[in-house]
Amino acid sequence: MNSQAPEFDLASQPAPRRRTARAKMLAAVGLISLGAPMVASKVDAHSGNSSRDYLHLCINRTTAQVRAEWYNAAIQCPVGFSAVHVPLTGGAGAVGPQGPAGDTGAQGPQGPQGEVGPQGDKGDTGATGDKGDTGATGDTGAKGDTGATGDTGAKGDTGATGDTGAKGDTGDTGDQGLADPQGPEGPAGPQGDKGDTGDQGLQGEQGLQGEQGLQGSSGTNGTNGTNGTNGTNGATIIAGGGSPSTSSTNYLPFGLLSQSATESNVRMPSPVAGALGTLTVKTSDDAGGGNTWTFTIVRNGSDTALTCSISGSSATTCSFSSSTVAIAVGDTLSLKAVPASGPNSAVVTWAARIG
Repeated sequence: MNSQAPEFDLASQPAPRRRTARAKMLAAVGLISLGAPMVASKVDAHSGNSSRDYLHLCINRTTAQVRAEWYNAAIQCPVGFSAVHVPLTGGAGAVGPQGPAGDTGAQGPQGPQGEVGPQGDKGDTGATGDKGDTGATGDTGAKGDTGATGDTGAKGDTGATGDTGAKGDTGDTGDQGLADPQGPEGPAGPQGDKGDTGDQGLQGEQGLQGEQGLQGSSGTNGTNGTNGTNGTNGATIIAGGGSPSTSSTNYLPFGLLSQSATESNVRMPSPVAGALGTLTVKTSDDAGGGNTWTFTIVRNGSDTALTCSISGSSATTCSFSSSTVAIAVGDTLSLKAVPASGPNSAVVTWAARIG
């Protein structure tokens, strides 16, 4: 079975394309009917040509039938038809040297419009038939006799009512007269043939467009700016805490909440080098009247000069920032908490700065 597709829809094409396609189709039909050769590719199927720039035709040279097909390379013409591709635009000539845009080609003259054929004469109206006579009205039947009235009984007891006399028979209705049949209507006259529409003239070809000018070369890239200087390193804050004993010395690490009576169990190595200072300590409760907490940073197992104390029943913080201690990467650090006179139990948090 041949692969079929919807026929080429000329009306859906743009106006210039419709005029060119219609003109080329008429020209193709004229050439075939005269038996003249055509400048078009001729194959048994449209395989290999799906271009919209060609008019795809199937032509029967015996019956002079022409079918416009869809631009589908898989379409095959029916049996007895040959495929013809008619270009919708002319081939381009050799490209000349670069120059200004070409002028638009002149538009071809419009063909004359065909004459309208004469209108046929209107047929005569047939004669109306005569109306038939109205039939005679039948005679009214005779009225029946009225029955006799019974005698009136004596006054006193009401006498029995006499029987009603029988009603007379209704006379027969006369036959209705026959109506004359209506005459037949005359036939309508034939309508005249419509004149043929004249062919539309061919549209002139559009002139070629000039070549576009060459694009200028790109400019060179500017040199990159120099990199800015690096900023100074920020300070590192270490912090920790725990719940130390209120009766003996404990040590607190940085980086977590914990406590131990043995300093080596909680000492933490410093991740950076710098000057250690600005010790700050906070307790969750005051020490109580006459009681004291003393806090000291321990480096590599030895006390440093960074120390502060919280005493009495109101203070909960202390700090030290008078001096610093040099720290190398890997030096171990912890906070020593020493109670005096049994201070109140509290959670201790602390922080220091390495800068």
